[in-house]
Amino acid sequence: MVTTYLRTSEQHSITMKYEYFKDWNNYLEFLLNALAMTYSAMTLKNHIDHHYIELGVVVMFLAWFNFLLQMMRFKHIGIFVVMFLHVFATVGKCLVVFSVVFVAFALSFHVLFRAPNNLKNLTLLSMNSSVITDCLPIINQLNTTISISLELQPFQSISLSLFKTLMMMLGEYEHTPTIIEPLIRQNAFTLHYPIITFFFYTTFVFLVPIILMNLLIGLAVGDIENVRRSAVQHLISQQVYWLADLEPKLTGIFRSRLYKSQWRKKTKKNTTTVFLDKTNVPEMTNEETMIQKYLKEAVTK
Repeated sequence: MVTTYLRTSEQHSITMKYEYFKDWNNYLEFLLNALAMTYSAMTLKNHIDHHYIELGVVVMFLAWFNFLLQMMRFKHIGIFVVMFLHVFATVGKCLVVFSVVFVAFALSFHVLFRAPNNLKNLTLLSMNSSVITDCLPIINQLNTTISISLELQPFQSISLSLFKTLMMMLGEYEHTPTIIEPLIRQNAFTLHYPIITFFFYTTFVFLVPIILMNLLIGLAVGDIENVRRSAVQHLISQQVYWLADLEPKLTGIFRSRLYKSQWRKKTKKNTTTVFLDKTNVPEMTNEETMIQKYLKEAVTK
């Protein structure tokens, strides 16, 4: 079955030629096929490790996402898929621009909440007695993160600081263990820069979760009617493109079975009218013409 599917995909790419590479859905299918074949090869060789599990998760996600894209061809369901992709693209463009603000706050919090964790910092602190006094609760526990609260540990590294700031962007502030307890010295960690820390923390709360998130929501669903109208137009164009691509691939025998040289239409008088294809109908004789004329007059009466 997999071989048949791969042959069909290859024939599809050969038929479309350069048009095949203009649709990003084809790149997704190509990546999915490559990863699925790699996963199958690892399964046959019984090569099961962490990479095997991770690859399986990626293949499963891409398969279901590709199934979502295939639903776009259906009339009543496809419009919601198109709207989802449109909103996703809009939010993605905005996040690319506002990611600069996100990185700026993440790096600032990393510097403000970072605790000294090496002997070099201890040597520098020994030159200033006032700094030693402020840092005294934590000096005896350098080179460890046990004394630092769980909420402050992510800010000790840049990567986790980015992730922690992202979670704060969604509403997980946890200001009591992050700001209040270090400020009143209820734990070993001391808030060394209270004024600038309060300023950046308050600015982050108003700028990112309130202004930025509401802006993204407004861009996503504010102009929903235009999004729906453009989604309908895009859906129609996708269906026309799919049908135009499918029609030449049907074989002559299959098309000949579907083709009807005549079709019937019932009128209100329960009479049946037969419409013939003029290309396949031979010329009528005089006798047949007279009979047809007589039948028409009888129907009109």
